[in-house]
Amino acid sequence: MKAQVRAWNGLRVLLLALALIAPLTPVWASDDADVPDGDIPQSVDEATTIDAAAAYALWQKGVAFVDVRKDARWATGHIPNATHLYLDKGFSAESLAQVAQPDQEVVIYCDRGVLSSVAVETAVFWDYAKLYYFRNGMHAWSAAGYPVEK
Repeated sequence: MKAQVRAWNGLRVLLLALALIAPLTPVWASDDADVPDGDIPQSVDEATTIDAAAAYALWQKGVAFVDVRKDARWATGHIPNATHLYLDKGFSAESLAQVAQPDQEVVIYCDRGVLSSVAVETAVFWDYAKLYYFRNGMHAWSAAGYPVEK
């Protein structure tokens, strides 16, 4: 069963790579504030979906946070001590390994979940086992009044 899941994840990563080089702009390349809530994945296989309260508890515990938003969105404010690895140009197996090893906890977020869902799926493919998909990311974090760094 696990081999089937990995094969499916491998196919999804391949499709992601093809979409990134396609002439059409994929949905995750847009500002995900424009994406209807129903189009944002509710969960990612082999990852734990968390809300703002759970993310805050993990942040207080010192778990690594990775922000996969565009540079301009990062500059408007991000979770303190988060590492910025924009999905389209900075996010790679090597760059993620500098933040957390595959057996360590890591929270991946964006504005609302479009970019982070793709990043989490990719990290699952790279054998990360303690992943948190922070659906609604900065949107929920800011709404809860948690600290934001610029």
